[in-house]
Amino acid sequence: MADYQSQIPCLCGSNADRVFGFDTVATPGNYPMESTALGVNPSQRKEAYDHSVQIGVPTEFNEKGNPVWKSRSHRKKYCEKIEFFDRDGGYGDPQPK
Repeated sequence: MADYQSQIPCLCGSNADRVFGFDTVATPGNYPMESTALGVNPSQRKEAYDHSVQIGVPTEFNEKGNPVWKSRSHRKKYCEKIEFFDRDGGYGDPQPK
């Protein structure tokens, strides 16, 4: 972070400002929530949605291919069905069974 103001070479040959940021914000209670960790290629959105319906947890995927959860319980059900867990999660987070 010390280099926050520094410039880096751009592919076009000039210099560009270094930018730090996050694609999504995963704040507790901030729903709807999307996940980059469980995202799919945007071309696979329909297939991912169909799979979510097949496993019993219909989940929309946004234009970037990221799943969008409507609530904490929706996130927990989806993650547990695809066997994705929060290693340090608490009550209400996806847990291994």
